[in-house]
Amino acid sequence: MFVSDKLIFLELHKTGSTHVRHLLVKLLGGSLQGKHNAPTPEILARGLPILGTVRNPWSWYVSLWTYGCQKKGLLYQRLIDPARWQAKNSPSSSADADDDADEDAPQTKPAQGAKKGMKKALPATASAERAANYWYADPGNVEAFREWLGVVLSPAARQVVEAGYRRHPLSKCCGLMSYRYFKLFVRDADQLGPEYKTLEMAKRLDEERCWVNHFIQSERLEDDFIKALTASGVTLTDEQISNVRSARKRNVSERPLPTNAYYDAKTIRLVQERERFIIEKFGYQAPSLPVAEEPSA
Repeated sequence: MFVSDKLIFLELHKTGSTHVRHLLVKLLGGSLQGKHNAPTPEILARGLPILGTVRNPWSWYVSLWTYGCQKKGLLYQRLIDPARWQAKNSPSSSADADDDADEDAPQTKPAQGAKKGMKKALPATASAERAANYWYADPGNVEAFREWLGVVLSPAARQVVEAGYRRHPLSKCCGLMSYRYFKLFVRDADQLGPEYKTLEMAKRLDEERCWVNHFIQSERLEDDFIKALTASGVTLTDEQISNVRSARKRNVSERPLPTNAYYDAKTIRLVQERERFIIEKFGYQAPSLPVAEEPSA
């Protein structure tokens, strides 16, 4: 989270947030207070405009995966950790009560294994070894990405994928990206009753409690960034605007193929189903299938 005397910026993983933060530091000064964290009541009490970043979910998952192929990120650390795949705890255990950590920080203390019997509901291949030696081995392997995506978006893997995700009511209607959106951008998202398990309730929650005033979509990052600062009362000179548009991107996930090359019809539908909230709120469109992947008439 970036805080200045002009505005607050909340950083959703893999949405261009590092680049936006560097731009803000150059323009406004300010300071980093945590990273992918929500504002405290004391910070909110300042009454400053709040900015946040989002991204097309299909592109987001490719970026998250290729970041792991670089052996980076908390999700990578969780999926290659054998302890998280061990079915040795009883159903009543609090295996996912470990603290949520920074996506870009290495995990230093392995958590306990997943709940008993969980592996039976996952593909037989799902394991830490599969993650390390296949899912994350080659950023050009589209089949590895598709298998990884199926596991990450499987209800049976929620406990392995993200701390607290399995037990949260929003996990019934939200994929990992939407879940992180609510945790970061919506007030009291950790204090919800069991009724918040449908898309309709998720939308209602967002309408009532989202504290972000201006969203920056990574697909049009520079334009949205300039508009968000202007709407927040920050006046930019022509030179500053030029510098924003020409600045080098930071923390970019490297991949050899375009986003649509990683998807087939099945995985496109999977993201469509699990990330309907973000897709509908921001009007995102599914990638077009490569010619070789298009279903025959």
